Amino acid sequence: MFLLAFNAFLRISEITRSTMNKHNIQLQSVTFQLDPLTDKPTHCQIDMQSFKHNNHQLSTIILQRNNLNTIICPVLALWTYRQMRGTIPGALIAFPNGTAISRSYFNSHLQRALLWTGLDTHRYKSHSFRIAAATHKALLGFSDEEIRIMGRWHSNAFQKYIRIPILEL
Repeated sequence: MFLLAFNAFLRISEITRSTMNKHNIQLQSVTFQLDPLTDKPTHCQIDMQSFKHNNHQLSTIILQRNNLNTIICPVLALWTYRQMRGTIPGALIAFPNGTAISRSYFNSHLQRALLWTGLDTHRYKSHSFRIAAATHKALLGFSDEEIRIMGRWHSNAFQKYIRIPILEL
């Protein structure tokens, strides 16, 4: 959940269920391109049918396989998860019975992970993944326009997400 949220700039409403949620990514919205020699995915494509402020336009997210560090590769993690998840139609991120995970489930597991790592649980929330993704891409030198597209922003609101630390000398 967390690798996908960060690497795809996902909003929590796109991976969890809620009473008014219409943006949840569905299993059938994710496809993989396989390497014919290894039968492992080289990238995955997520077709976003609906997301905040989209005006009913399809948006496609392409995630490339991280060959340098497969432990944190979102493509391999999603590939492995999808094989374990099965083929029950519905939300991409779901319990074994096909029920989409809830926002509270996501948040409670995020809090547990933060506690396990020793990080301050008050500083990080579900939206931290979009903030970190935008900041990471800015630090890598991506342009404002590229970050806007990756995060599916239609305004300059993304600029408040970029939080580059300043070193004091």
